[in-house]
Amino acid sequence: MTKLAGKNALVTGGASGIGRAVVELFRKEGAQVVAVDRDETKLVQMTTELGANGPTLHTIATDLSSEPAVQAAAKNALDRFGSIDILVNNAGMHDAGASLFDIATPQWEKTFAVNVSAHYWLARQILPGMVERGSGAIIAVTSAAGLVGGGGGPVYTASKHAAVGLSKALAVEFGPRGIRCNAIAPGVVTTPMLDALPDTAKSGFAGVAAGTAARRLGEPHEIAAAVLFLASDAASFMHGAVVPVDGGYTAV
Repeated sequence: MTKLAGKNALVTGGASGIGRAVVELFRKEGAQVVAVDRDETKLVQMTTELGANGPTLHTIATDLSSEPAVQAAAKNALDRFGSIDILVNNAGMHDAGASLFDIATPQWEKTFAVNVSAHYWLARQILPGMVERGSGAIIAVTSAAGLVGGGGGPVYTASKHAAVGLSKALAVEFGPRGIRCNAIAPGVVTTPMLDALPDTAKSGFAGVAAGTAARRLGEPHEIAAAVLFLASDAASFMHGAVVPVDGGYTAV
């Protein structure tokens, strides 16, 4: 039996990298999926490549740094499937390791909007239905940089720590109402976000990965497998956990 049969999921950043791997795995495991991404071209490409012309995949192109846009996306998803049982907050922005003095206030604010505020905005839209049904799972895809002081510049690192804190706070508040809130903390993973970084940043992260216990970069499907576990009934006693899937980055 598939692990997510009969479940409806919303996955942000769902058109590429970790998000797409989650979308593909969730559908394989029986879920209907709403994939939200800012890149409409990649959403169309994914739909074509997956042959997803049926009712099990719905895509929404939107800017997650805008609260009204996030609210509209959530309404779109709920109108399409009626309910959302699993929310995966995966979309994120990186700062390419920029120093404090290189980060302008608009960049700081937009990074926090995507990496933290979007989680909050979506939770406010999706949680009421979960509370009414007495069940649900929210998974935040944060970063190993949310557990230590390195792994990114100050805005990325601070935003990922904030996402971890929000996930734990939601777990405490909504666990008694039947909703499980947990987080995944990936290490350096081969994603389009990594590919888009300057060469100096990419080489730096490759060097970091080479110094981990795994001695390599991670792959999107390895992170998706952990997300699936937290979304499934197999993780029924997990609340407020932050699971590093980082090749041992935070262990060495």
